[in-house]
Amino acid sequence: MVSKKRNLRGLTAKILSQVKEEDLRYAVLQYARTHKDFKDFLHLHFLHLLADENPRKKYANFLSGFLRKYLDRPDKITNRSTKQILNALEELRQQARDLISTRNYLESYAIFINLLLYNSLLIERTAPNAPVELTDFQEVLVSSFADMLELELPRPLLNEIETELKSMLLTGSIFPLHPTLNPLALLLMRADSSSRRKALLNEYIDYLENHPPEPGILRASWAAMLHQSLMYKNTAITLLLLEAEVLKGKEIYRLAFEVLKEDKIDEMNLLVDCALKHYGPKLEHYFLEPKLISHIKADDDKSAASTLQRILNSPYSDHVSLKKLLRNIDPAEKKIFTGMAGDFVNQKDFSTNRLKVIAVFLSWLEKEDDLFEMIKDHGDVWAMIEFNSYLGDRKKNELFDYYREYLVQYLDNHIGRMSVEHTRKVLSHIRGSGMYQLADKLEVEMKSEFSHRKSFARRGR
Repeated sequence: MVSKKRNLRGLTAKILSQVKEEDLRYAVLQYARTHKDFKDFLHLHFLHLLADENPRKKYANFLSGFLRKYLDRPDKITNRSTKQILNALEELRQQARDLISTRNYLESYAIFINLLLYNSLLIERTAPNAPVELTDFQEVLVSSFADMLELELPRPLLNEIETELKSMLLTGSIFPLHPTLNPLALLLMRADSSSRRKALLNEYIDYLENHPPEPGILRASWAAMLHQSLMYKNTAITLLLLEAEVLKGKEIYRLAFEVLKEDKIDEMNLLVDCALKHYGPKLEHYFLEPKLISHIKADDDKSAASTLQRILNSPYSDHVSLKKLLRNIDPAEKKIFTGMAGDFVNQKDFSTNRLKVIAVFLSWLEKEDDLFEMIKDHGDVWAMIEFNSYLGDRKKNELFDYYREYLVQYLDNHIGRMSVEHTRKVLSHIRGSGMYQLADKLEVEMKSEFSHRKSFARRGR
């Protein structure tokens, strides 16, 4: 098979070397007339050689015809066809980059603007299940386009590009799908004042509110605007975007950590401050978390302690989210918060939820004595069982005495089948917390203590 392939290549080369140029052109023309794929191949690779006073229209006509069947029948876009489409779009993108090097800016711009338009059309037609490769391509495309705009282009061309991009954006022809590499970001980057940026963001907000696209595209557009408003430190727009409630609180919460991870502290603080203002006390403890982490990273111990104090004092804090937060703090940083333990242990009134929150904090600080006494004084048996894993190593004897006293008191005041079932339930939960020996010891003790009760002595586990 390999030798035949070599012979074919050799034969093709020999034919091309012998055939007359006019005969070859005639053969190519005839084949292109009856084979659309071959005609598209020729147009794709050599269209840039065709001089045209309106190159933008030239590429629009080509892409419109090339992609027509997919735009009319999005269901025909399969994994295979997506690769074919992207290969063609990537070929044009590379051509646009090469044309920049030859200073053919008009031709390059014509390619870029049409690629943006038709890539967006494909995504819109296939939403909400648009191939991820198409959305990823916008990122690459905008990055190349941005490189072109960084050159010293003629001012009239720059004005035309900005005007065209803005028109396409505000009519829904293109969308900002990537948080930072998108047409909106290009326009904001080109704006020469904060007032122009604010005006553009407000115009686009008005457009989306009056002509909302498919929900997935709408969320992506909203997220892109939020990234840009943070980048340019626009508090009013950031708050306005949060108040529109297009993005959920969880998405804003995740975004705050994403921005923090990129060490964009000012942007994170702006987002968190706006979120605290918009969502209010109920979500305060969540949005204070990235602030706490940033204070710790900056070695601002005083602010870190104050922020954690606010989290712990919030009536809406929950022990599950607090556990996740504390796991993300380096154990070496515990020293910052050690002095706070006494403030909580000495409190007198505890709700069930608040008791668990403070218990998680004390267990993280390894304050087993304070934790045991607090639950003993203010909690119940179920709260103690929940924190067995933190107390077991150092408080085995105290835990045995606590559970024994509880069970004896309970059984002294309750008789019958339900009392036995309750005792079994307590012992089962103690075993579930990993304290098997303690549970076995308690079971033996109860059977001995209440051997006179037939219903209790007769039942096993």
